[in-house]
Amino acid sequence: MLPLRLTVLLAAFLLTTPTFAARCGGDFNTFVAGIIVGDYASGAAYDPGNGHLYVSNLFQGTISVISPSAPSIKSFEASPQSVSIMGWTNFTAVVGGGARPLTYAYTALPSGCGSSNASILTCRPTAAGMYNVTLQVTDPDGRTTRASTTLIVNPESASGLIPKFSS
Repeated sequence: MLPLRLTVLLAAFLLTTPTFAARCGGDFNTFVAGIIVGDYASGAAYDPGNGHLYVSNLFQGTISVISPSAPSIKSFEASPQSVSIMGWTNFTAVVGGGARPLTYAYTALPSGCGSSNASILTCRPTAAGMYNVTLQVTDPDGRTTRASTTLIVNPESASGLIPKFSS
């Protein structure tokens, strides 16, 4: 009787559609979602380089690729937000989600500042004005997110007076 029970239990296990629990970004020890990956999933591999989980589907000759969530910009700011010409500022972005490596592109920068593929951009503006700088972050899966922040560059002072642009 015991061999029959084990056979029934094994058959029930093998004939069910497996579900994998996936955790892609965020807090650890948190259940994110149950994902049905196909019939007879036989193995899984995680690539920490890009955050993808690969699951092979036995008898189907396929591999399911589970990707992390799309990138999202949690914060993007200039610090300091107001500088004089030739003063230093840093644009800093905090980005969550997305497959790695992420690509960073900054636009509408003041003259004297160039874009960089990094989450922190050091900038030394050479022209006064108010700049609405935009950051675009893209992951290798082609998913994109954008955020903007304002940088005020004040003209050089004359006779000790420092005019300021207002926002």
